[in-house]
Amino acid sequence: MLPKIISEKDFIYNPLPDADIYGFYQKFQELLEDFSLTVKQTGQLEVNLPVICRICIRVDQRKDYYMYYHSTPQKIMKMSHEKELALLAYWVCKYKPVRFYDAKDDEHFFNNNGCMVSDAFAAYIIISAVCAKKKKKAKYFQTSVVEDLYYDLANRDFSKEALISKVNDLIN
Repeated sequence: MLPKIISEKDFIYNPLPDADIYGFYQKFQELLEDFSLTVKQTGQLEVNLPVICRICIRVDQRKDYYMYYHSTPQKIMKMSHEKELALLAYWVCKYKPVRFYDAKDDEHFFNNNGCMVSDAFAAYIIISAVCAKKKKKAKYFQTSVVEDLYYDLANRDFSKEALISKVNDLIN
């Protein structure tokens, strides 16, 4: 819940209730199921639940940070959905919470795509954020562009701000 006025004494992070974390996990699972339908895979995916909870809290902490440091006494700022998804993609790349049950499937996926399945899932999160905002951008994401995004997410060092900026650039 957004406060009426932002002050320095109000800048205390309040942990999320379990219900909010569970809601985040459900949305994460929905995205993962959609991703599973779009990518060639042979094995069954597993999700590290404690890491998903940590990602949820990290994204929420950043939303609070954004609100407190970008708001004015006249207007309280709220982070956009696209920025939230960019942060989610960042933390998915960083913590790699999605893997295959069988390590051979992980190796097979890496050999075919040049990245781990978590990196490919992060790319899917970015692509879905961009396409949800601008439907016409879907044709931009041809195979070569997706492969470049896989490479970037797997091999380059992105800051949270850089990934947010990349998503904003893709949208605009």
